[in-house]
Amino acid sequence: MRITPLLASLLLTCQAAAQSAGEAIRFEDASAAMGIRLSSATFSIVATDLDRDGMDDILLGRHSRPPVLLLNRPGGFTDASAALPVKHPADRHGYTVVDLDNDGDLDIAIAAGGADGFGIGSPNQLLANQLRETRRLAFSDVSAHSDIARPRHRSRQLFPLPTKDGSALDLYLTAVHQHREDSTNLLFRNSRRDGVIALHALPNASLARRLESDGKDLFFDFDRDGDLDFLHLGNLQTRLYRNEGGEFTHYPSRLDELHGVRSAAAADFNNDGYADLYFGGRSGKTDSDRVSFGSDRLHFSVYAQQGDTQDSLSLAAASASLSFDLSQHNPEIGRTSASSGDIFLGAGRHNPDSRKGSVSAEAAAGAPASTEAPGTYIWFDRDSARWTVLWRHHNSGGRRNGMFAAHGIAQLRLQDMEQTQPREVYDYLLVNRAGEDFELRLLDSLRHRQWTNYVTAADFDNDGLVDIAGVRSREESDYNGEAFIAINRGDLRFDSVPIMPGTADDLYRSGLVVHGFFNDDGLPDLLRSNGMGLPPNNRGPYQLWLNASATDNGYLLLELEGGRANRDAVGAWVDLFDRDGTLLGHRQLGPGYGRGQDSHKLHFGLGQQQGPFRLAIRWPGDTATRQVLLAGSGFYRLRQPE
Repeated sequence: MRITPLLASLLLTCQAAAQSAGEAIRFEDASAAMGIRLSSATFSIVATDLDRDGMDDILLGRHSRPPVLLLNRPGGFTDASAALPVKHPADRHGYTVVDLDNDGDLDIAIAAGGADGFGIGSPNQLLANQLRETRRLAFSDVSAHSDIARPRHRSRQLFPLPTKDGSALDLYLTAVHQHREDSTNLLFRNSRRDGVIALHALPNASLARRLESDGKDLFFDFDRDGDLDFLHLGNLQTRLYRNEGGEFTHYPSRLDELHGVRSAAAADFNNDGYADLYFGGRSGKTDSDRVSFGSDRLHFSVYAQQGDTQDSLSLAAASASLSFDLSQHNPEIGRTSASSGDIFLGAGRHNPDSRKGSVSAEAAAGAPASTEAPGTYIWFDRDSARWTVLWRHHNSGGRRNGMFAAHGIAQLRLQDMEQTQPREVYDYLLVNRAGEDFELRLLDSLRHRQWTNYVTAADFDNDGLVDIAGVRSREESDYNGEAFIAINRGDLRFDSVPIMPGTADDLYRSGLVVHGFFNDDGLPDLLRSNGMGLPPNNRGPYQLWLNASATDNGYLLLELEGGRANRDAVGAWVDLFDRDGTLLGHRQLGPGYGRGQDSHKLHFGLGQQQGPFRLAIRWPGDTATRQVLLAGSGFYRLRQPE
């Protein structure tokens, strides 16, 4: 690996030690110092080594905007988005970065959206990496060689799935099927020829079924048989589909009883050699009126509750004008309202030219004589120097949301707004009982009233126990939820503590978190997005949190390369043993390829264990394990024997 020391003076040291006494896990916000100064709506993020220099890079899937590729360089990240032939706005969802043609370079598959189920939608895309051929990082669009485009699908994610012999990677397309009667999930067979990626649908594959998905499902080896099984996270149900030689069938388990699962991670939390599950819970919607604000912007969502005729707020501001964005996207009709005829400004109740604009205090002066017509009323009172916004509701109900901006927003007052406390929920721990079923553990430390939108599993303090990092949010227009670490204390006990309390993200909604290795210290780092969902609060900043835990624990960082198997070795698993033959941990390549894609590297914390160590590796397609001896802590690149 290339050594890239980070100078402490460059770091934005917004540090947060964990809350419990003597806690060792902590992170430093290195976003600005490392050159990450972007804010955007986000559907997918990836941490992986795209240019094969040994350091994890970053790919940001920015929903309707073109993606951003950031290469990890000494001293920070460099924008290399010019290497991507994706320049125009379109509805794009999950990004999958894997080697589809087995040439040693990482290619990109993009799952495109379907315009809320109305209209044609956008086609899926395949981008082939030309690094090996041209010796520079560049991608070409090879979608034409496949029937993967499927523009009428409401695609969410393309998951890599090894072929039966493990030699190549197929792609499994998941989607939302609402408003698409002919839509179904599909398996695309990888029939690469002469270095050309060609993926063709298998309509009769066992997983080619109408399984609603938000792209947060995962593939993992539930029973250690060498085949990746499928965990489906649906809106109403959770199901495990067992893989028997390429045929997937529903496997009845304790998972069938669980509902409202928002996110999932698979890892061996008790070091028994089987992958357990961590499920993120979802508190649900309350349809409460919500307002959040900072010094220069305010987000709102107001509902017409039963018997509710109006809601209002007032505020002071240092600036002499008020900007507004009252664009109202309606997913039920697949478009944003265009008319500004229900927006009334000042005493004259004149309509602005559009739903997005700005009005001066002079133009909005005076309260309107009547506010009986349904709509949004905005006026400025000269005597009090305050702005007022009043929403008059339709008798039929509905919701209004949007954003106001001004310098020096202060003295916010709310009137007639109704709020309901969200219900309390758990994040679940599901303990794998030797590939037969799961045991459900409800831990008091994992209770909350938020939405655990995404989780990633790694040993963040290298103590030999896998922890969980997660991001939570609240409902639209509310303040952001917390980012947290569920620290594994052993014996399946977890303490949940906040990672990085701060203000840069408070007005936005965290959607994704992934772990990667962005420097040379052997500790997993985190990348977080704050751009979930629809407006108004879906364009928050990306945050890179470097692991600054004070520990001298050792680690193994492994990069597996398939020989007979697919080059990325997706589907492989590794058992780690100490010198006495005691199992220290189990890792898999496969679970980390959802909408948030974790580092391709496998990581073991060693605690104070000293080498030598023995690895038992089951490569994709093999029926037996291969033994590898390692001298001690460090980074190792391991290639499958031919």
